[in-house]
Amino acid sequence: MKNKIFKTLLFVMSVTLLIVLSACNNKTVNDYDNSVSFEDTEYVFETDWQYYYGTGDLKTNVTCSPNGYYTCAANGFVRFIDAKTLKATPLCAKANCDHTDKDFCDAYIENLSLGGVGFANGTGTSSILQYYNGKLYFLIGEENDTTMSTDQYLESADPDGKNKRKATDKLDFGSNISSWLIHRGYFYAVASSGVYRVNLENKAEEEVFVLENFINGTNNIHSVMAYGNDMYIKYDNIKADESGDLKSTGEYLTVHLDLNTLQSSQCSCDGKEVYIVSFLNGRVLAYCIDKEEYMADYYLCDTDFTEFEKVTSLPVGETLTTDGKYYYIENGGYIQIQRFQGNEFKKPEGAEDYYGQTVKIYDMKMNEVDSFIIPSKKPYDTFAAQSPNDFILFLPVDGSENKYSVSVIEKSKIGSFNGNAAELTDVGEWREYFRR
Repeated sequence: MKNKIFKTLLFVMSVTLLIVLSACNNKTVNDYDNSVSFEDTEYVFETDWQYYYGTGDLKTNVTCSPNGYYTCAANGFVRFIDAKTLKATPLCAKANCDHTDKDFCDAYIENLSLGGVGFANGTGTSSILQYYNGKLYFLIGEENDTTMSTDQYLESADPDGKNKRKATDKLDFGSNISSWLIHRGYFYAVASSGVYRVNLENKAEEEVFVLENFINGTNNIHSVMAYGNDMYIKYDNIKADESGDLKSTGEYLTVHLDLNTLQSSQCSCDGKEVYIVSFLNGRVLAYCIDKEEYMADYYLCDTDFTEFEKVTSLPVGETLTTDGKYYYIENGGYIQIQRFQGNEFKKPEGAEDYYGQTVKIYDMKMNEVDSFIIPSKKPYDTFAAQSPNDFILFLPVDGSENKYSVSVIEKSKIGSFNGNAAELTDVGEWREYFRR
């Protein structure tokens, strides 16, 4: 589907890529006529939350339009990545703009709010930007000198970064918004112990879910995910101790919320707590942990978790996900667990020169069809296998403790990897990385 990447120019690319990315492209975003394919028959691209960037381990500073991807750095700088060529350009078409002046360049989102559990701090899923129904959306936080607090609201922009405007009034749910998403006409926001939504047409607000037990001043809700007419809310399991004080048990539970009736129910598989990985044609891919065997059992479940079937079992740390066409198993977390436990990890054949991270590819009947080695000497921060056209990786930048670059491996190469190191294309987006 995409043009072939010039294999012989990797050395030249490493020298010139940042220069190319800094230059203005004569095309605007709207001039591109590419396409991004989706396998999920229950998913509506223009109006649904892009779950394939908000599940798994990808914190959603990536969003997808019909023509390509958008990425957003922590400083609010947005780049557009063409789906066909994989070339990234600042989201600015102004003549003579060098993209360094935040007050002039359209690629900067002023007062971007990352939220309390935003991307890059390793806790939860939260949109940083989202493509929805022909527009880009961002959460903005402006300092209020009068109240000594932050005023938050949703902002929209055209796909080329122009015409930024407020999409909601000031959002006040008792505390700052820690994570958010847009899905089927509503802006959903997490604030401390509750989930709230705003109708994007009439601006009406309503509470959709509140925890029974919560601790004030903390982010009790870890993440929210939306799929079809359902929402999944992952929260900290909080109970009263012997003295009656509320304490976290250190475990997470997940609630299913029907977005039509707002009725909620606890999610479990075979009586065990579940962790949602992704969605597929009206079903949920999730896993439960067998704490005695230290194995993760993966299931395909219906949306309210009343029926489920087992897919496979993997050692804790290996992860299974899907894009609807293939299943993918990667071992990055398993390597780290083995080393943390003091065990010697034996690198797969062919991966001796790299960190040892591999990806195995299976058809939907779990027959192995291909595999590849991730050509990196350091562990990646993010591996998004469920992205429609490409594997998206965030790889550490040499010599920096908190900067990562966005790279892709093309899925069109599936069937020809043959267990070898995959060809990695650096699209040049850099971001700051924050940990608590």
